[in-house]
Amino acid sequence: MKEYAPIHTLWAESEEDLADTLSGVASCLARCCTATERRLSGLPEALLPVVHEYVLYSETLTGVMKRRDQIQAELDSKVEALTCKKADADLLTEEIGKLEDKVECANNALKADWERWRQNMRNDIKSAFSDMAERNVQYYEQCLATWESFLSLQSDLCSKEPCEEDP
Repeated sequence: MKEYAPIHTLWAESEEDLADTLSGVASCLARCCTATERRLSGLPEALLPVVHEYVLYSETLTGVMKRRDQIQAELDSKVEALTCKKADADLLTEEIGKLEDKVECANNALKADWERWRQNMRNDIKSAFSDMAERNVQYYEQCLATWESFLSLQSDLCSKEPCEEDP
């Protein structure tokens, strides 16, 4: 679209009869191009922070899951050791109880964090897309107003001067 405004300006310079109309089209194209650039420049600042936060939380969640898996693996090894060695049954039973409690706490914390994160991400993404949609609406309204203004001006010119199309 950037190339069309200068093309229409050059065209207007070579066509005296159409100069005003072509200059108006060039102006509309330039304004729409500027609006497009503004819309696109705001896109990264609206969407990138949400995506970055999502990636950071995903990495944190991966770490939490690894820690939980380590606790579970330790529990499994203690249970296996208990079945193999009955002599240390009381000590291992106590350790197993503690590890079961840790696994339960880790699971509960993970579930709570997961639900809270899902809700926050849902809200953040909804907000980011709503903001992006609002910017798109403003962009299209601005382009529409630009073209309506141009068409109104052309209609006024056509009504003041007899158009070439009229016999």
